[in-house]
Amino acid sequence: MTGMLVEPMAQLATGEDLAGSLRQLFIELTSFDTGSPLMLVNAEALSLALRDAELGAWVSRELDAFRTGLAELLRRAAARGETRPDLDPQGAAVMVAALLDGILFHKAVDPSLDLKAAATTLATMLGGRSATQPTTKRRTDRS
Repeated sequence: MTGMLVEPMAQLATGEDLAGSLRQLFIELTSFDTGSPLMLVNAEALSLALRDAELGAWVSRELDAFRTGLAELLRRAAARGETRPDLDPQGAAVMVAALLDGILFHKAVDPSLDLKAAATTLATMLGGRSATQPTTKRRTDRS
């Protein structure tokens, strides 16, 4: 893993819970100065990857490794009971990676976005619960 994804992937590897890991991932990925050379080179590389097969293959491998890391995070979260039991980790990883791409754009144009709340909401959507949130059973009968 190279470039911008090194530190976020390290955070995923050490995450203790789904919501905390996602929150840290959002913070890491959006802490870069949008005008920095690293961000500009990454944006240019993604654009060029659409026209250059060799670069496109490299970017594809990097993104695949990132999605694989996300899927592993989701598998570990599932083993702890933090996700819906029917959640497909690989499919969810694709969706989360795409969501992060969009969040990077939104954060670049609106630095005031509350990404901690967004990460917690994402964890809730995936079926995660915070440590302070009690587990409740839904009543299915109306009698």
